[in-house]
Amino acid sequence: MTRIITETVKLYRFEAGSEDAYGNPSEGYAGPFDVGIWRFSPGTSTDPILAGHDRTITQPVIYGPTAMGPRDRVEVRGLVYEVDGDHPEWVNDTVRGYEIPLRRVDG
Repeated sequence: MTRIITETVKLYRFEAGSEDAYGNPSEGYAGPFDVGIWRFSPGTSTDPILAGHDRTITQPVIYGPTAMGPRDRVEVRGLVYEVDGDHPEWVNDTVRGYEIPLRRVDG
């Protein structure tokens, strides 16, 4: 049994470039690369109550055959999300794939 690619997203791979004044890798991204996914779950949004902030956090999930790194970015349906943490490969009798949590903070 194989899964059907239902949608294509744009993947921006994190590339550690030069270092900033504090020795941290500067943010650079390669891509975009078109990547097929099986499903996109729009997830939920929350509006945390923080004094002086008006922010919305959205946490969708991608299901697909391609691994993504914890600092990669993904453009889905016109919105750019950050990959939220590490995600191991899951395996069953017929299919291997990834459940990739995403995160977007507005405000």
